[in-house]
Amino acid sequence: MKGATGDSHVIRGVLLYVIQIVLKVDSYIVSREIYIGLDFIKSLDRTMSNGFVPFLEIACVSYEGSLFGVHIKCDSASEQIINSELSFGFHETPGSLKALAVSGAGKYLICGGMDEYIRVFDLTKRRSLGEMSGHTGCVTTLEFVGEKFVISASEDGTMIIWKVQGWQKLHILGGHKGPVNDFAIHPSGKLCLSVSKDNTLKIWNLVHGRCAFTRRLKGPAQKVAWHQKEDYYLLVVGNEVQIYNSVGNNECSGKASLSTRVNQACFVDIGAAEGAPGVQQGVVYVAIISDDNTLQFVTESGARVGPCHDLSRSLEGSRPRDMSCCSLRDLKDLADLEMREYMEGEGDAVVIVSSSGTLVVLSVRRLCEGGEEEEGKEADDLLAHARLASFSIPSGPRITAVVAYNPTSFIGSGAVGSQKREQHEHLELVTDTGGDETAAPEGAGVQREKKLKRKKPSADAATDKNAPAKSEGVKSKQKKKKV
Repeated sequence: MKGATGDSHVIRGVLLYVIQIVLKVDSYIVSREIYIGLDFIKSLDRTMSNGFVPFLEIACVSYEGSLFGVHIKCDSASEQIINSELSFGFHETPGSLKALAVSGAGKYLICGGMDEYIRVFDLTKRRSLGEMSGHTGCVTTLEFVGEKFVISASEDGTMIIWKVQGWQKLHILGGHKGPVNDFAIHPSGKLCLSVSKDNTLKIWNLVHGRCAFTRRLKGPAQKVAWHQKEDYYLLVVGNEVQIYNSVGNNECSGKASLSTRVNQACFVDIGAAEGAPGVQQGVVYVAIISDDNTLQFVTESGARVGPCHDLSRSLEGSRPRDMSCCSLRDLKDLADLEMREYMEGEGDAVVIVSSSGTLVVLSVRRLCEGGEEEEGKEADDLLAHARLASFSIPSGPRITAVVAYNPTSFIGSGAVGSQKREQHEHLELVTDTGGDETAAPEGAGVQREKKLKRKKPSADAATDKNAPAKSEGVKSKQKKKKV
């Protein structure tokens, strides 16, 4: 089809003109029909352009109830090797959106917030699949478990396990006496940690759908996260990040105390930076952003690595609101030699979003290694050597949550990613319900937990053959006595 690329640019420009001038609205807040048309034209442009390599996909939600997607691509033929553009954006609900998640294969996107509904989108077909309802409070956290299940948490104190096939409610995890702030799923997909305003940390057995352990905390934790390879998890409690080793006595291995509130913390892979001065090998690293516009890295013991990085210039003066990390290791196999050399030794990238709609993508390896300022950059732009991409969403929406994923392999890279995918393919949750896909009554998790505590160990019950006969004997005696 000759001249298709040029024609698509013309159509794209006309549509943008109609949206911005005739309809008098911003180009990113459009109806679903116009949004799909724009995305089709963008996809057409990408297919017809040469040298395009998928790099990173970013999705975020806002306080105003809008949903956005930012597409970051590699193009060695352009002046900037890594370019970013808005892939979609539309207003979804008049209420605030607080949480979102993307499935491992990058097919589904779900989001939820103040109106208590969970909205489902098919990213491959670019269309809405509908809504799920089950909570009676604001949805606070969402996460996929492989490709088969979704878990949601709410301010109503419950967590719900949903089945992706048919988007049906499978089981309710009840037990918290206050709003659930956050939860994190173990890499195996069989365990889950949850934290609540009731000052407790709960460990859930997702296979049996019950609470396995409850721990009282000194204060409410806002965030919780598992390490994807090691046996570590972290808690964010006010101005402090606590790192725990789940092996052994489950003791706190280190703490990092900051002067202001911690907005987000996550485990990161520093890549080839392990050989840099001051960086130790075989150590777990955590990235932390806080209200004082800083980003810093600490080890499992709480020791800080390198200086605090000022984000004020990169985020255009706004405070960091949320952070997501994504592996860049899969990009080492790029066909383009220049891009392969450019991405050599990369570990994770951190995507930080501000409260005014600005996002920045930073290389963890380059931040840990340090480096000289790039030519042509301002002297006070100290993060220039580590910045991979940046983007500002028009009209500055107040971003509340962000998720970043590698379009080639979201679950992981190399042998670890393959192992996780294989585990999740055969994972079945709440198997003791006999495959019942209907929801358990509210509070069933608490009742089940108390009932299981009164039971004898299952091994004894299975081997005690006299138990059923004894029970029948008691029933017959009672019956004769009554007669």
